[in-house]
Amino acid sequence: MTIPKDFEQVGFLTKSYPQLEELAWKDSERFRQIADSVNRLAQESLYLLTKAKSGDIISVARVTLYLHIVQSFQGTLLLLQRGMEGHAAASIRIALEGLFKLVALALDKNCIVQFVTEQLLQQINYGEALLEIDRRQANSERKLFTPEQVASTRSKIREHRRTIVDMGANKFASRWTAKEWAEKAGMLQMYLLQYAMWCQPAHASAQHLETFFLKDESGEIKEINPLPKFRNFRLYVHTACVIVLEALNHVDDLAKRSKGKAPIKIRRSQLLKKLQQLDIS
Repeated sequence: MTIPKDFEQVGFLTKSYPQLEELAWKDSERFRQIADSVNRLAQESLYLLTKAKSGDIISVARVTLYLHIVQSFQGTLLLLQRGMEGHAAASIRIALEGLFKLVALALDKNCIVQFVTEQLLQQINYGEALLEIDRRQANSERKLFTPEQVASTRSKIREHRRTIVDMGANKFASRWTAKEWAEKAGMLQMYLLQYAMWCQPAHASAQHLETFFLKDESGEIKEINPLPKFRNFRLYVHTACVIVLEALNHVDDLAKRSKGKAPIKIRRSQLLKKLQQLDIS
């Protein structure tokens, strides 16, 4: 594999990244064409969705989750084109988690209570972390936070907890795991088959770190390889495309139809059929 001359000095920040992109898509031109079509459809629908004026909190949540998924899809492709497969896998995981929430909200409006509750719980966690830091600095002459900031944080925590109860959620509510969101979305099988695989790079697991090893025939490590990797390129592109098209299936009812173009649902189905025909090996 021929890599950019400056890779040893600057790594993936090389100015010759088009050379890496050429390596990535080598022998995968059909994948490039379909990924480009998926991206264009996703981007078109995204702008149609963001222009739709709606005060419905569930619709707003669905649209912003879709935005999150589309950007994760685009980030995945950018990383893959540089040969950063591990980080691309982490980006796919991000998109997958967003997909579970989006589909759950589309199928069951009651999930919005949990969705908002989790946001409030996150703010509570941040506040409690600030208070813990303040307690640990009780005898310190130089504190990070003023008494006013501490008092304001305590007040916000109480306010968030009241809001959670007022929404009808249990005051002992907790965040759902990705598996629980997948169950609500009716996508448990997808979770069981894929989620763990995409989590490995995000958690810097030993199994993922082994992908940096070059071994001899006996299995002994010869060296650690920092070069770009394109070993699972087709699988990653295919998965990213499927996720964004599945997400589109659960927001297209909110988008207005583009003038002079076939309905988004029809074009989405056509792209799914093309993806099914690809050889990802």
